[in-house]
Amino acid sequence: TGALNKGLTIASGSYIARQDADDISEIDRFERQLAFFANHNNDDIGVLGTSGIIIDEDNNVTEEKLAPEYHDDIFKDLMDRKFVIIHGSVMIRRTVFDKIGGYRDFILTGQDRDLWLRVTEITKLHNLQSQLYQYRVHGQSVTSKTMLKRRLLQNYSVFHFMQRSTKGVDETGLVKGGNYNDKAPSKSFSNAYQFFMKAVKAIENKNRLAFLVYIVIAFFCNPFSKVTVWQFDWLFSKVVLKREGLLSK
Repeated sequence: TGALNKGLTIASGSYIARQDADDISEIDRFERQLAFFANHNNDDIGVLGTSGIIIDEDNNVTEEKLAPEYHDDIFKDLMDRKFVIIHGSVMIRRTVFDKIGGYRDFILTGQDRDLWLRVTEITKLHNLQSQLYQYRVHGQSVTSKTMLKRRLLQNYSVFHFMQRSTKGVDETGLVKGGNYNDKAPSKSFSNAYQFFMKAVKAIENKNRLAFLVYIVIAFFCNPFSKVTVWQFDWLFSKVVLKREGLLSK
């Protein structure tokens, strides 16, 4: 997350395009995205992705990814935690990042979903249907190693969005449509989050006792956090019991 935000501070153009380290963009990707923005200058579209294909270590195509085209469909899938935008394929108006303050630094993986949800508070998202991006997935990829953390952080992102939508502010102090850099998360949230992620690490290492200790500490660090309670329920029922086999089925 820190590297992503550092890149944003260095970039100086009116549009910012992403490209992940071992992925491949079609040669005309940037040209077509810039042309779209030029032709939709008056539309409220701030983020533009593309469809693409998934490739393996040897550049073999393993799957085609057709991204939802229009904002309403993208937003629905965001809330349902489905695939919405290939992160590395996006081009974003610089003004969007300036308004929302970039990636939240405590979202260590799956940062894009949190970002897109915050983007929807000030602008719209769109996907070109052309397959202009090749997204590499292999055994050592970030996606494969951090799927559990990604799922949990998606829950944080969605619940915080719901809090901002209904109350105007989430438990970290971020207001709807606000700049993340304007206010740091509360100490109680930061402490709870730290211990919750230690609990997740304990599950990954099959350490049941450590998981229970850390999850209890997380709750008492921020006992009034609905997110902490909701995350515990989700982790325990959907991951711990069913997927990690900590109890007999």
